Amino acid sequence: ERGSAYAWGCARDGVLGLGRERGDEAVVFPTLVRSFGCDVRVVRVSAGLAHSAATTDAFETFTWGNGALGRLGYSVAVDDLASDDEREREQRCTQFTPRKVPNMTGARAVDVSCGDTFTAVLDADGAVWTMGSNARGALGYYLGGGGGDSYSSIAKQVEYLKHRDVVVTGVSSAKQHVVAFSSAGDVYSWGNGSVSVRRVVIPKASADGTRWHELDQKIVKVSAGGAHSAALTADGWVYVWDSASERVEARLLADGDGPSGRAVDVSCGATSSAIVTDTGDVYTWDSTELEVVDTASTLNRV
Repeated sequence: ERGSAYAWGCARDGVLGLGRERGDEAVVFPTLVRSFGCDVRVVRVSAGLAHSAATTDAFETFTWGNGALGRLGYSVAVDDLASDDEREREQRCTQFTPRKVPNMTGARAVDVSCGDTFTAVLDADGAVWTMGSNARGALGYYLGGGGGDSYSSIAKQVEYLKHRDVVVTGVSSAKQHVVAFSSAGDVYSWGNGSVSVRRVVIPKASADGTRWHELDQKIVKVSAGGAHSAALTADGWVYVWDSASERVEARLLADGDGPSGRAVDVSCGATSSAIVTDTGDVYTWDSTELEVVDTASTLNRV
């Protein structure tokens, strides 16, 4: 049914949203997440390390899974009984079914992206809201107290973008950082050890004879990955940069000698990444070898 959500895989930490009775069961086939109810239509979904999230056609955000470090955007009721069993302690702060994220009054959620221990939500006005662990700066704002246990269980706006009237149109989360792009085509990144929001430097010119004035270099998608992140332009050019670098300077993945066809999608993983072209071809590369990812010979056709 349109607007329904299905989940499968390991049910540990309640990440599938199928209820407590699933335990650590391996769910082999796609199973309907019934807890949303009949009136909820899911539009976007995202899965993190130990939690999941979704947005609906009513512009609401739902989260479920491991509630530690505030990643769900609310506090999960915890059993007061002490236990020496690690799994029992984990389950005491687990939300086993989808629950609406509160404290986002006025925000109409249109997209969501889960990191390992945090969540980023994009609203219809172009604001980014984050919640969860800020140990590596993934929330994009400072939390008083600092330390490795710094986190927020309440969704808050990334103030840097708000105060500069940046209208974000896309967001992507990785293990410890977030990448976003604006309606103006600019790319921003934060996390990986710094709460400071940094603008990614995208090269605008080249001396190799490319007709740059004929290209549309406006960014239309970003993907955050463990080793590096990427941005895709309207004309199908892909730029990559080191996710953990203090100076976020992108480079062109492949020039005129690159893969045949125009890139239409890009996705970065922990150690490998892929692009899809308008000819239907898929190319992958080892994203840990960023220094050599600038020639077509680096790309492997699937």
